Amino acid sequence: MMTQQTTPDTATSSTTDPVDGARRGGVHARSLRAFLLGAGLGVWPLVAPPLVVPDRGLATGGAGIESAGAQVLDLGGPSAGPKLPDATAAAELAKEMSDEATRLERDAAGLTGEALAAAKSRARLRRLAALLLELGATRPWNESAPVVSGSRVVGMLNRTDALIASAAAGRRSKDGAPLPQEEARRAVELLEQLANMQLDRVRAACAGSGPALPTQLADALSATLAPLVGLCSVVDGRVLEDAWPLVDDGRDVEAVRAATRADIESLRNAAAKLPDAAGGAAVRAALDACIARGTSPTAISDLRMIDAAVETLAWLDAMRNQKPPRPLPDAAIARAMSRVSLALEDLAVRDATATTQTAADRGRERLAAIESIAEASQTMLLLRDDADMPQASRQALADASASLLGAELAGDERARVRVAERILVACAAAERLLAREREEAPRDLKEIARALDRDGRIAVKALPTAFAGLAADPSRAVEPEHLSALERVNALDLDRTRVARMQSLIDRVGALDAKSGRAFAAQLKRTAKLLLDPLKRDEARNILATLDAQSVAALPFAYEDELKRRTDRALVLTGGRAAEVVEAAGVFRKRWAEALGAGSHAGVDTERMLRVARLLSCLRDLDQIEEPVTREKGDRLALWGGWASRRAALSPAAQDLVARSVLACQSMLAANSADGDAQLERDVAALERAIPLVTLTARLERVVVPAMIEQDNDVAAMLAPLIQSPAPDSFLADEWSALNVVDRALFESEFARRKGENRTRDALAAYLASVCNEISTRAFGTPMALGAQGPVRGGSMDKPVAPNAKPAGAATAPGTANTPQNPRP
Repeated sequence: MMTQQTTPDTATSSTTDPVDGARRGGVHARSLRAFLLGAGLGVWPLVAPPLVVPDRGLATGGAGIESAGAQVLDLGGPSAGPKLPDATAAAELAKEMSDEATRLERDAAGLTGEALAAAKSRARLRRLAALLLELGATRPWNESAPVVSGSRVVGMLNRTDALIASAAAGRRSKDGAPLPQEEARRAVELLEQLANMQLDRVRAACAGSGPALPTQLADALSATLAPLVGLCSVVDGRVLEDAWPLVDDGRDVEAVRAATRADIESLRNAAAKLPDAAGGAAVRAALDACIARGTSPTAISDLRMIDAAVETLAWLDAMRNQKPPRPLPDAAIARAMSRVSLALEDLAVRDATATTQTAADRGRERLAAIESIAEASQTMLLLRDDADMPQASRQALADASASLLGAELAGDERARVRVAERILVACAAAERLLAREREEAPRDLKEIARALDRDGRIAVKALPTAFAGLAADPSRAVEPEHLSALERVNALDLDRTRVARMQSLIDRVGALDAKSGRAFAAQLKRTAKLLLDPLKRDEARNILATLDAQSVAALPFAYEDELKRRTDRALVLTGGRAAEVVEAAGVFRKRWAEALGAGSHAGVDTERMLRVARLLSCLRDLDQIEEPVTREKGDRLALWGGWASRRAALSPAAQDLVARSVLACQSMLAANSADGDAQLERDVAALERAIPLVTLTARLERVVVPAMIEQDNDVAAMLAPLIQSPAPDSFLADEWSALNVVDRALFESEFARRKGENRTRDALAAYLASVCNEISTRAFGTPMALGAQGPVRGGSMDKPVAPNAKPAGAATAPGTANTPQNPRP
């Protein structure tokens, strides 16, 4: 039996450079098994290329793999992961497991009785691991469940071997005491079943795809490994605990219950006022079904949907009872009411055994769609009531509302939702444009602002006709003739917003340096005028977007207040040099302001300021980590159904990150040369890549581990997360596929480190940071920033560059994608 390494946590981080990594490359794949068993091995590099983060987005993997395509991870945003080389960790480990199984099967040829059953059982478990790893090795990132399940099987082989040996010997595995005769006979029967275990069901489950894949695979493994579960009961006396325990997610349960009771009472009263013809019966049935589901997050979300549906039905009923002429025809109102009622009827259906989309899930999707459509329709009808609205525009708005609400039930619901969302965005932009026209124009950019206001009025007047065209045929919503009016309003709204914000930037640059402020105002005025030139508008927008991002990064810096106050945590993260760090940051910011006054927004001073901003963002994120993830806590977290990686995969620990932050602060204080800049870039990039994983793990550990029952790290504990699926309301059940991606990427990253494949490892590190940020955003509502707000464009304000240009020597990460931030409500 392989002995676990016990390397201390403080020694787990890798401190090698790429040359040293290549020197140590070529390690046999068998070491991966030690990694899965919890050996203290590092993962993250201290030397990393720059991580470029797009505006409003998260950087994704792919940097450094020139011939690799992209695998798509559907996590609610377009996040692309690197295509792995042919020799993956999963494929190599699958071959090793297959070779071990062949050897065991060959050795079993001369055995009989219990010894034969034991040898064949050990071989069969290795065949299972090889199958999962081999079938999963070529799957896209969002279908990582087979690889993760295979790694779980490999990780428990030493313990299953010991359990099988005890069963064959007729003894208990813990104390070696003999089993009673009946239990010993039962153990042998289970061994024989395990030895003849069929893998067809697992193979079929691995052929699945989409969000249901992890559940289907767990169900197949549960049936296949039933003999092993029985052995745990007979030999160890262990019953499997729940791998997805009820988790206290921080909600005040009593307050939630009280609020829920109040919501239910309010909904009952509202539903009672609705006649059955207006959907009242469907509302009451859905409400009763929702109450039966308790106060889980899903049930509370359903209450909110029912509340929105009641408001929609009440509005439609009131519209139907208006005296003619009504803006909506009766047929459109009737079809909209029917759609709401059918969705509520679906929501009331409960099918706890379904592994695919249930009727209730379909009801939730349709109710969400109806809510967006109803909101867009109501918004257009409010615009229709404007006293200055021409009659033709009023009719166009009424037609658009009727088309959206009253479309045939068999129509494309998603297309209508997309149209409704675009209409809502355009209406909001129009409202802001009209409101800014009534406000005082920015002092230094008044001429440009007023010209944009005039263009805005014209663009807003074109919206009703565009809305009518979009709503009449949602399938043609992507055509320019339908979208141009909406895009024009949105673009003008963004231009006008940035012009207003540029006045604030002018004032703050002037506060940093009066001479630079005056020069910058003149430069910026010339640039902003280009917004009025159709041929140069994109160039001006590019510059204003870059300046806007720089302003957000530097005015003020993240964590600046804590450094000035010299908080305890700030002193720890800076090595006691908080005052020096914030003073140096101020110097870099002043030099950036002087560069802006000289007409440069992408030179060395700007790059240094943005690098400092990224470092201070890292310090802010590190401040949120309360304590390190120790080996004990990390290994307990690996017994949870949503997480398979042990502490060895999570290097560096939080204390390693603190050491890195101190080194980065020292590099910042010395960053006044090209070499100093390069060192600071390496230190900041390493922090940016490591923080999201460690922070996500720390958050999960704080939430999940307290809910887990104290138990030995035995076969039963390791088997439960392999064969159990979460209930729909389990903590992060809807993030299961994404969490599998993290585990698989960690597994492949370790393999790349051992092989000396530093470019692959760096691409995986960037991808891990992106995915961990996405999960944190949805699970906890607050992403950890990866760095600067956007790439720095070349050129100057006097000579703008093309929108797709980049400065010479600027590093970019191929395969980056903008990822919308969608915090969980």
